[in-house]
This record gives sequence, C-alpha cells and structure tokens, in this order.
Amino acid sequence: MRQPRLLPRHSERLLAGARRNRSGVIGAVLVTMLLVVGALAPVVAPHGPNDLAGAANLASSLEHPLGTNRFGQDVLSRTMYGARLSFQVAILAALGATATGASLGAYAAYRGGWVDLVIQRLVDAAIAFPPLALLLIAARFAAPTALSLMIMVGAILVPGVARVVRSAAVAERQRDYIRAAEALGASGVRVFAQHLLFNLIPIAIILCANTIATAILAETTLSFLGLGASTTAASWGGDINSARAALPANVPAMLAPGLAITAAVLGFNLLSDGLADLFSGR
Repeated sequence: MRQPRLLPRHSERLLAGARRNRSGVIGAVLVTMLLVVGALAPVVAPHGPNDLAGAANLASSLEHPLGTNRFGQDVLSRTMYGARLSFQVAILAALGATATGASLGAYAAYRGGWVDLVIQRLVDAAIAFPPLALLLIAARFAAPTALSLMIMVGAILVPGVARVVRSAAVAERQRDYIRAAEALGASGVRVFAQHLLFNLIPIAIILCANTIATAILAETTLSFLGLGASTTAASWGGDINSARAALPANVPAMLAPGLAITAAVLGFNLLSDGLADLFSGR
C-alpha cells in the first residue's frame, strides 16, 4: 500500500537540499541568530547602547559578561545594538543594488546592440574605480545618516551585480521559451519582465545574499574610519575603532564586534553558496 505523503513535494526537496548542503544550513543559522539578536536588542540587551553602565574598561562579570568599554558602556549591549545598524544598512543597500543591477544587466542583454554596449562600458568604467576610494570620497560630502550610508554602499554594488546578471541573461535570452514567446507575438515588455527577468530571480537571490556580506564590510569599514552613520551610534566598526585606544586593557571591547562582523559575513557567504547549490538543481 502506498504511504501517504507527509510533506509537500517542494518541502521535501528543500529538506533534501539542506541535508546535502550543511554549509548552507550553517550560514542560514548564523544569519538567523544575528538577525534575531539585532531585532530583539531593545528587549534582551542588558543595557542601552549609550548607557553608562559602570566604570571604564571593567573586566567580564555577571553584570557585564563582556565587560565595559573605555566610556563605561556595556560591550555586550553595544554589540547587540550594532547588529541593527549594520543589517539595516547592508540589507537595504543590497536589495536596492540587486534590484537595480539585475534590471540593468537583464535589459542590456535583452536589447543588445548599442544599448548593451553603452551599459557595458558604463559598468566597466564604474568597476575600474576602487570601491573603497569611491566610498571615502562620497562619505566626505554626504550627511552622516543611515540613509546616505545605505545609498552610497548600494551604489558601489550595482555595477558588479549588473555584470553578473547580464552574463546570465545573455544565455537565458537564447532559450526556446523566450523565442517561443516572441514568435507568439508577446510584447517586448512582457517578454522582458514576465519571462526573462522572472527566470533570473534565482541568481538575483544568490547575488543578494552575497552582496549583503560585502555591504556589511563596507558599512563597518566606513564606521571604523569615523565616516559612518553617527559617531555615537552603536556600530561594529565604530566600536572596534574606539576600542583601539583602550588596548591592551580591554580586549573584549574589540574582539566582540570583530567576531560579530566575521560571523555575519561568513553566514551570508555560506548562505549564498547554499542557495547556489539549491537553485542549481531546481
């Protein structure tokens, strides 16, 4: 007698993919944990991000598990709150960069000709400039807010996404379903949006996860250099820079945000690799 199906077919495929790709699962767990910590920081953090919780450079204790920094602020609380700024800037910047870059790259591949040539040359010119140099120049003139930081970081990520998506779109453009839709009289807008762009969503999702990791590094780098959203806001990069003045008296004040950055970047990179393996067998 045939056994009843306990899970939907797509759920079974997801579980099978998770069993095959342990690194992707580890990445998803790391990302989920950090997102939850950042979202619940106002509830679970022992102190506020700017509260004077005790004397400066206190060692680890029950009240301050990671001690205090040179300003007397709780290191654990600052690290938790730092996830909020880094993820807010990185995720929004990556989403904007992925949507813009994917649309630009797919449109260039679909139109071809001089449109593709112009877009490619603009992308090449943008990639030729060192991203960090562009960020530093832009940060000198931009207002020190999370919104401006998100726009700057997202802008430098667009060319890379556009180049990768264009390469995938060129191959997708030659598929039979595209030719069939055009032969049946579908409009160019419908073919581009409903067929070509829609079938590039998997690679866009993979790129978005990978781009978030890059955006986290960009945001923390600017914060470390004092060009972040705010000099007083809880930021992983800013806290590492601040902790340098207290070394070697207070190692956890630098180690905690550094490990948080490492976990976040590693998590999103592993998640990106796991998604690539999952979608490759779709």
